[in-house]
Amino acid sequence: AKFTKGLQAKITMITDWKEFTPGIWAGETLFQAQGWTKARRVIVIREHKAQLEEAKGRELFDDPRYLYQGVVTNKTGIAEEIWRFYRGRADMENRIKETKYDYGINGFCLKKFYATEAAFRLVCFLHNLMVLMQKKLGYVAHRTLGSLRYELLSCGAILGKAGRRLRLRISLQGPWRDRFLIYLLNLFPSQNPNCAAVESG
Repeated sequence: AKFTKGLQAKITMITDWKEFTPGIWAGETLFQAQGWTKARRVIVIREHKAQLEEAKGRELFDDPRYLYQGVVTNKTGIAEEIWRFYRGRADMENRIKETKYDYGINGFCLKKFYATEAAFRLVCFLHNLMVLMQKKLGYVAHRTLGSLRYELLSCGAILGKAGRRLRLRISLQGPWRDRFLIYLLNLFPSQNPNCAAVESG
């Protein structure tokens, strides 16, 4: 919810705040913004900054103790459950932007509907495959394809031999090479890769 002056005024009138988790309260109000045909249910969550290290939201009413979040909804049910439902989908817009800008999902439209759908599903499959690869590599935070390209995929290398065994010789040095070796061993734990840098000259 966008915290307009009108909505903020309605929030100040909420008196029945319910603490459902230590440091997190839920309240609700009905609000009709300009241009709306009817009033809608607004669920408001406030988080106590001193109790929660990772409190999220916006500071309102010149009160630095709390951060506020708002959700406009037509769902019925308990306020905190609805907030959890929407919070689980909060990152969706970032994934849509990622598929647009990193995977080019907004740059194609084929003549046939099913051909376009097949291309779209292939892009989604590739995105999911990269997410699975990140989990396999041990990434804690999500990386975009652009970040993975820079950190992992754009690496000069040459495939050579040592005796009769193939060796991948990459042009990374120092901590970059150590990290790449860890990733390589996570993906292929049974292998014994040689990550010595290629000699110059």
